[in-house]
Amino acid sequence: MAYHLYCFTFPARARLPDGTHGPPPHGRPAANQATAPGNPPHPVSLSCLEDPIPLIPPHGIVVVCLPETTDPASLAQAATTALQHAIPATRPYTLTRHFTASRWHQRGLLHPYRGQAAGGPVRLLNLAAMREHGAAAYAARWACWRAVVAGTRPAKPFWHFEDRHRRDPFRYPASTAARDYASQPRVAAMRAYNMHPRRAMLLPATHLEALQTTFHTYRLIGHATAVPANGLLYAGHLYTPGSDRLADLQSYLEHTSSILDALPETTRLVALTHP
Repeated sequence: MAYHLYCFTFPARARLPDGTHGPPPHGRPAANQATAPGNPPHPVSLSCLEDPIPLIPPHGIVVVCLPETTDPASLAQAATTALQHAIPATRPYTLTRHFTASRWHQRGLLHPYRGQAAGGPVRLLNLAAMREHGAAAYAARWACWRAVVAGTRPAKPFWHFEDRHRRDPFRYPASTAARDYASQPRVAAMRAYNMHPRRAMLLPATHLEALQTTFHTYRLIGHATAVPANGLLYAGHLYTPGSDRLADLQSYLEHTSSILDALPETTRLVALTHP
């Protein structure tokens, strides 16, 4: 497959497997707002810089692993109860068609529709296809990103400025941290591209650290994040990345990949999210 590097020529946004919904904004302090001595510092926020695609797939998807003895008729309730024990939520969890599934063997699948399902036994879920699709989507984004940022120097990820702010919030306020991050030419190039109405896809600020590794590394991240999404609940333990830092994400993917690869084909997976 060949990728068109003139990314502004695509007539419509590509629909990627990692969705288009991100974390809720926290609000950005005004640029001229100073932190007075004795007052608590404002939290660092990227709400005005972030794109609505986190490094992991869409907002709040958690995959729950259930034993084969789980009654298929109560699969959704069993997954919801297990997740509520791990993450008490004020809003109810709902099923989401996260998985690629068989179009022909739908018996045992949860809410199947046009090759997608909210859950079912591993043997009926095409996890390999999900991973390949995720890898292809990330490969396409990396090719587009490379063309957009050509000629710019590597940029520091936002957590570098956030850490500096936390070490000395009064001398280095949140507004300065956000401004220093956004003024980097590579970040500015990504933001300018994201403003274009005919962009092929968004280039998320939260992907910067991963994009700056290599094509193959970024592609493998897309491959590995396709199935576990934002969290994996297994044997009563909830695995999550913890942050957008690449090191945290890779640790999460190492754990979840080893768990998913070792699951028996009779294990039932259910995908839940917030409405």
